Amino acid sequence: MELRTGAITQSTHLKVILNDCNVKIVNILMKLLSRMICFKQQLGWEDLFGRRVKVCRTITKRQMGENDYGESWIELNLEIIIDSLHFVGSCNAVLQAANKQMFLEDCIAAHMFLPLEAFHFGSLLKGQFLSHFSRVACLGTALEQLRSLNVLRALRNCPAIVDPMFVDFEHDRDIFIVRFAILDGGFRSKNNENSKITNTSPIPGSAIALKVRYNSIRRVLVDLRVKLPNGARGRRIYFHLNYPPEIRKYQRKTEDDEDKIGSDGNRWRSIPENNDDKRDNCAAINESPYFCLQLRQHVSDHTLYQLLSRLRVRAVLSIEFANLKFRYLSVFDYVDAPVRFIGCDYRPYACDEVIISKERNYELPFSRVDPACEKKIRDCDVFGLEYLIAALLSRGAVVKDQILIDKRTRDAFVDMILQRFKDNEELTLEALERLINMIDESKQTPCLFTSFQKIRNTLGGQKDILEEIYHDNKREGYQRVRKVIITPTRIILVVPELLMGNRVLRTFDKDGNGALRIQFRDDDGTPLRVNTVGLFLIQTTTFNTLSRGIYIGDNLNNLSYFYVADRHFVYLGSSNSQMRDNGCYFYDDGKGGQAHKIREQLGKFDSCNIPKMMSRMGQCFTQAKVRFIIFK
Repeated sequence: MELRTGAITQSTHLKVILNDCNVKIVNILMKLLSRMICFKQQLGWEDLFGRRVKVCRTITKRQMGENDYGESWIELNLEIIIDSLHFVGSCNAVLQAANKQMFLEDCIAAHMFLPLEAFHFGSLLKGQFLSHFSRVACLGTALEQLRSLNVLRALRNCPAIVDPMFVDFEHDRDIFIVRFAILDGGFRSKNNENSKITNTSPIPGSAIALKVRYNSIRRVLVDLRVKLPNGARGRRIYFHLNYPPEIRKYQRKTEDDEDKIGSDGNRWRSIPENNDDKRDNCAAINESPYFCLQLRQHVSDHTLYQLLSRLRVRAVLSIEFANLKFRYLSVFDYVDAPVRFIGCDYRPYACDEVIISKERNYELPFSRVDPACEKKIRDCDVFGLEYLIAALLSRGAVVKDQILIDKRTRDAFVDMILQRFKDNEELTLEALERLINMIDESKQTPCLFTSFQKIRNTLGGQKDILEEIYHDNKREGYQRVRKVIITPTRIILVVPELLMGNRVLRTFDKDGNGALRIQFRDDDGTPLRVNTVGLFLIQTTTFNTLSRGIYIGDNLNNLSYFYVADRHFVYLGSSNSQMRDNGCYFYDDGKGGQAHKIREQLGKFDSCNIPKMMSRMGQCFTQAKVRFIIFK
């Protein structure tokens, strides 16, 4: 691909980022850059017009700082004079192009109907992309491919569509949408629907739209020399996302709803990987931080150049180039987790009638847990340790791809944490909290083993300072409360937050192990709204969480919803501000009825006026300092 830099007399700033900090390799690379020798083979970029690349200034080197807990890296900054640059070849370095002179400045409103070969969801680790979900454009037989294309044409009301899978980059709206069709039989009427609806033959499929907003993109990485299985070369664009794409499915119900043709449809949590896939792929899609688009070969270089130029401006990001390895890894091939917790795949029902009719046959689908690891962690008898390990796993593929690849790696990670925990409990818990925060904030996935050891060693010299901070916070009335964010697709366990205590926490949760702050949010962090999320997903997100907390069974196969380490957390109450912010408190119900006993001790509330009762009860959860006033 060609990037024109304008006049040949102008210099262009480039960055070469190396994950290998070997001094010998770095010095050789700097010498090659300075002498302008064989760029095509060494770095993977060359002058299109045969001119030598002129390095006009001394190459500067910047190495990771001492307080950087991630993996080692070195950044080489150089300025070159060149008319146009061509990125080819194979290299492990990442070339970052941030200079606006390398890109077009034309105002292009959109790039529509760009054909795709496939798209992938996965994670990026040490120069390798691990795909957990891959769907290609052409699935099944030639007849099935034609049917899929006809379904897409009919539901999009666009007979001119020629590709079964394409992407629309709407730069003026700061969004891109991947569109394709699936052969799932289309809309099926339910038994309780209006019998007056005519039984016309529906379109035997659904139109899928995957929406990604530009403000959700954290990083753009381009691979222009992808080796495909058929021996050809392809091009992929990798988007590092802050939150999962919005999945919408449109199914035509009757012949009378002509005004809805072309609609994107309702929100869904999952899509099939192929025509015969009946699995719930919610975890594979929504726990993967990278969304990869593989373009068709006949998309011109100039079109791709225009697209990247507009993405750089609208998303306000640098465009990075690298050659990545590719590997497919199903999330069902993960080894058993070290702790037990409920993830995002376990909210199948959304109404009372379904629960009542199916609760006898419904078994709570816990994640698979290794008994040996679980026993070693529980022998420590510290709930905070179990919670933080579960919080790590709730980050999805960025963590699971490192510690759940095989049993040996998982056991080594658990043993490393437990050994450090035996040395010092407080510092180990603090190190785990900082590791989780670093994963949330960093662009590149760090090595969990290396990062944890670096953080833990750094905290070793800050023990007295941390103890003083904890003591001061406790003296001022602050408490550390664990927080859980529940979205339509994920459950994210957050590290304990420091907040002013309230009457309930000071009385019934002195050690901080009994309460959880629950917050219901959309995937992008905004409140749940019917017009954006849909009633079904709101019910499966909130209804199941709030309604199944008090159901008590004689074993683990009951309908309780949220479990962490076999603790049953149920709804306790909400402060007035939490009710406005779609939040509440959950409490460990023990062997049953503990939350109800706490509510009885809060006071006697009249249940005739429910809003008034909730407001009065919410005052018990209002954050305030303790004040002792003696009445005479």
